[in-house]
Amino acid sequence: AKAIDNLIANMMATLHKEPPIKAVFPKLQDLIDAFPINVKNSRLSLHFNNEQTISLFNDIIAKAFQSAQKNAHRAMAMNNLKQIAIAFNMYAEDNKSELPDNINQLLPYLKDKKILTNPRQPNRDIGFIYVKPAVSIKDIKYPSRCIIAYEYHETWPDNGLCAAFADGHAETIANEAHFKELRE
Repeated sequence: AKAIDNLIANMMATLHKEPPIKAVFPKLQDLIDAFPINVKNSRLSLHFNNEQTISLFNDIIAKAFQSAQKNAHRAMAMNNLKQIAIAFNMYAEDNKSELPDNINQLLPYLKDKKILTNPRQPNRDIGFIYVKPAVSIKDIKYPSRCIIAYEYHETWPDNGLCAAFADGHAETIANEAHFKELRE
């Protein structure tokens, strides 16, 4: 038991020195404090501070839920943008390869107007920005790199920006520099 206690103490001391570990687990010290380990008469015992343990697990669960919710909203935004990209292509097919002047002209090609609402910006009626190319859809040189719609955000989102492309696909763009490169 003393050997295990020494091993755990050494591991914890090492973990405290590693900045990346602290960045990933900012509440590491709280976790360590919530489960103090004691050795007495060659017995290893673990004591729980119930209030601190409950608080810590509530924080962990809340962060996990928030992360899952953000990922779900991003997936929904991607789905909406994919449907919007398909609607753009259907519109172009019906209109001699020309794209609409505004995103509202896609409504006859969408199942529901709610598709134009971005789940990550639910207070906006239209949560996506339309970027009409200067040429018809058939004349776009690299349609898989030509953004035709993207999410509206006032600042760059932490987990990337979702965009739809002229070839009909949608993807998350991880950083702003790559987004600007694609917009050029």
